[in-house]
Amino acid sequence: MSYPGGLFNNGSWIWDNSINSLSFIKSRDGKSRTFSQIKQTMTTTNLANIEENYPLGINFRAITDKLEKIIFKRYFQRRVKPDEPSVITVQDLKDVALYSANSMDLNLDFILFIHTQTVDRFFRSLIIYFQCFLDIWEKMLKRREHEKNKLRQPIVEELENLARDNLSDLRALVARSYLAVIAGFGDAKKFHHLKGTCSLSDKDRMLFEKLMCIAVRIVWIALQRKHFNVIELEMNRMFRGDSFNLVTHRKNVNASKRNPEEDRVLIGAANLFERKLLQRSPVIKELIFAEHDHRLLGAGVRLFQPRDDRIDFIEACYSVPEEQINKMGIALGLLGIPREEFDPVLLSRERTSKTYTKKITEIPEFKLPPKTDHSYLELPNIFPKERGRFEETAQSINAREAQCRMWVRHVRCALLGFPDTTSDRGRHDSLSRISVTSGKGEDETL
Repeated sequence: MSYPGGLFNNGSWIWDNSINSLSFIKSRDGKSRTFSQIKQTMTTTNLANIEENYPLGINFRAITDKLEKIIFKRYFQRRVKPDEPSVITVQDLKDVALYSANSMDLNLDFILFIHTQTVDRFFRSLIIYFQCFLDIWEKMLKRREHEKNKLRQPIVEELENLARDNLSDLRALVARSYLAVIAGFGDAKKFHHLKGTCSLSDKDRMLFEKLMCIAVRIVWIALQRKHFNVIELEMNRMFRGDSFNLVTHRKNVNASKRNPEEDRVLIGAANLFERKLLQRSPVIKELIFAEHDHRLLGAGVRLFQPRDDRIDFIEACYSVPEEQINKMGIALGLLGIPREEFDPVLLSRERTSKTYTKKITEIPEFKLPPKTDHSYLELPNIFPKERGRFEETAQSINAREAQCRMWVRHVRCALLGFPDTTSDRGRHDSLSRISVTSGKGEDETL
């Protein structure tokens, strides 16, 4: 029996116990190979072709061709129902980043891993932190030029201390989300490296390296593709430390050197010196050594009292549904902005006509409300039972599950050697039935 396009030519069907279903193994050399042999060959090829900057990392390509944008919009973009708000979400950022990634550098575990609510919260906390970080970094570059011809004023140190404290609080919230990922809280539990008494260190390292690569790309896209080198450098410093920062060891890195005053603001006071063999991640040091308001660390999780403008604002930034961000007047990168203002791969779209001209959408500055001092008697001495005010919407949950199934199909076909033509996606959907285990422990047929 022949099939259109020769999809099942030069190959064989085998029973794959890992998915409890039939799998078609395509053999270009005319020899039949099992799935384990295919997977071993793929892994060896990937390790040989990985770029030197990130072992076990992900290679990306620039999406500039109009045809690629059309293909992405037709086959990979998140679907929105007519009665649902069409705004940019974390899932949209992940879709663009995964579409620009090399499919052979991805695997099913990683796709399932980044399509969890815990990792989505981690990505959102990174977007918020880097939006504030880049705003402060740009101001410091301008101030550096002004200080060449002017004396340093005492008020400058007060403003720098305020910026340092704001960055420290946002970095602590990144640490909170990162701790939930590495400790396996919630739906990230199945990806924890400890299985019984055995630690899957190789798998854990693979997930970490790929997570760092995709996180840099997602934050860069969310902040309108600006300052990629700065984002990459700070991201690796936060999670790897200065001694193991791969970006600083890379050749021909165009990173602007900072003076001690700038490092004091951007790095903070919690990054204490430690011996290399005993060194901890700087973002985790923020929770260990820095002093933060417990209401801040519980924002969006528990409803701590007393309330103030700063706590309410931070809770909204980290937990308000993405469909409501724009209504609340919060600026979180591209999150919450209508998708119609951007092209399919989230590049700014400038609309021009004879009657009006719409300027390119710019992200406003991220401003934290000032801190409010409360007396010791006003603070609670028990952990509140009330949960946060906001919950994730059904639209976000359904979109994450649907896109996860789509990307699993795409990566699975790439690893099995199917033709990498996105126009055949519908044919792949009808011919390949792939079983994976969902976060709830139930088997789903994709």
